[in-house]
Amino acid sequence: MENKKRKDQFVVAYLPCARVADCVTAHALQLAEMLKKGVILLHVADSRYGDVSVDEAWLKRLQNELNSRGGDSPHTEYCLLRQPTRKAIAAVGEVLNGVAVVAAVDADAPRHSPTHYKEVLRNFRECKTAYLTVQTNATAATAPCYDRVAFFVDYSKESKEKLIWASYFARFNKSRLELFHYCYRDSGLQLKWHNNMRFLDKLFKGLDIGYCTHAMDVQRTLFAETAVVDAAAACGCRLLISTTTDLRNKDLLDYLLGSSEQHTVRNNKGLPVLFINPRDDLYVLCD
Repeated sequence: MENKKRKDQFVVAYLPCARVADCVTAHALQLAEMLKKGVILLHVADSRYGDVSVDEAWLKRLQNELNSRGGDSPHTEYCLLRQPTRKAIAAVGEVLNGVAVVAAVDADAPRHSPTHYKEVLRNFRECKTAYLTVQTNATAATAPCYDRVAFFVDYSKESKEKLIWASYFARFNKSRLELFHYCYRDSGLQLKWHNNMRFLDKLFKGLDIGYCTHAMDVQRTLFAETAVVDAAAACGCRLLISTTTDLRNKDLLDYLLGSSEQHTVRNNKGLPVLFINPRDDLYVLCD
């Protein structure tokens, strides 16, 4: 891969194997076209997953195939790294100038496969960019489409990062935004939620972005995002934006039953999920 200038930015298609290339590259190209970025095909040779020998030729063939499309199709390059996947993914923003990563989740993958949902979440835990997870069995028959984008706003500070990314889809893809929320009865939670909504209104008003709100009944499930998946699918949404659990806020239920993202990433509606890890600083893609 050629040396990158800081002004170059890319959507990174994480390809642990050729079998997931079709669904991952389809979403990476769609996201890159929306954001006016290039695409990098990333393969990581990680001893955690067995043989580290790599047939680099298939990456080059895929690169040539994607670049041969011409027109407005994003320019594609490839990168091969030999290091732990978790370390490589954590550095995509700095090393590859990545603004987002696309990764596959395979429902039939063995537990210690890089496409198993637990391995995906493990490897992306320290990722500083947003990452889009797509289920291989749910995306094979349909082309990527982000015409309706769902997100859940609660009382936590991490919700604000979801709003930034939601605004990207509305501005650059003309997506219709569907906002889901609970009607909190606790006055303290109500106040925190209203603070987030004031931030949302100020941000979206300044960008001339509209959205639809959907009030949900008091939480009936252990994980709010799981309920949002069902409601979003019922509204025809094609993408969910979600924040992962802050490790500092994990409780006993998270360890016993799994955190909310472990359920969301393999949701039974087949919705792609754009995850954002909690950060102390707010990463903004565009000026």
